[in-house]
Amino acid sequence: MTEVVRELTRYALEELGMNRVEIKMSAQNAKSQAVARRSGFQFEGTLRNDERHMDDTLRDTCVFSMVPGELNPNT
Repeated sequence: MTEVVRELTRYALEELGMNRVEIKMSAQNAKSQAVARRSGFQFEGTLRNDERHMDDTLRDTCVFSMVPGELNPNT
């Protein structure tokens, strides 16, 4: 999964010329957070009570991002 995230991010930043790529996931999803970190994304913060879950409880969302110049092919 990390390899796929890296390649999609490279494509978005280098080929499409995007200024920013974000990854958002539930604060409870440790595996997705690990993929974002391994892919070189920076943790920006947690959006509290951002999403309503299927059981009607509010959940926090973690936000990771990458901007041009941060892409490291060796990460």
